[in-house]
Amino acid sequence: MLAIARADRRQVQFNWSGPGTYVFDTTGRWSGRGHRMLIVRVPSGAPRDRQRQPNDWEGRGHALVPMVPADVRPRHALNKCHVLWEVPEWADNRIGAVPHDPYLLQHLAGSLWVVLAEWDLTPLEQAITRGRIDA
Repeated sequence: MLAIARADRRQVQFNWSGPGTYVFDTTGRWSGRGHRMLIVRVPSGAPRDRQRQPNDWEGRGHALVPMVPADVRPRHALNKCHVLWEVPEWADNRIGAVPHDPYLLQHLAGSLWVVLAEWDLTPLEQAITRGRIDA
């Protein structure tokens, strides 16, 4: 389970209601509408014409966006970068799970991204990330 969000955001909401597109929304309104830089749409690769069954999983969940540590922060503003990370479990509420294995990315064009950095979250960074939502 992967997530992507702009690097200066605290939380992301994931939505998938069928074949077509995964939506990662960091607008905070959880409406699917908002500034285009705060919403990332990723093609799912599933056929759009697949027949949905009544019991199909309709994906929706929340996760915390990893903080970018000082030693890997880019010279330019974080709002020009995104973080890609592993989500251990999507949460039903806005708290979310602590992220794992983050990568700092910069979007170049179309589906082309460059990896600027990768890092492991220490237990201290995980605790700080968890505390960002309580603040």
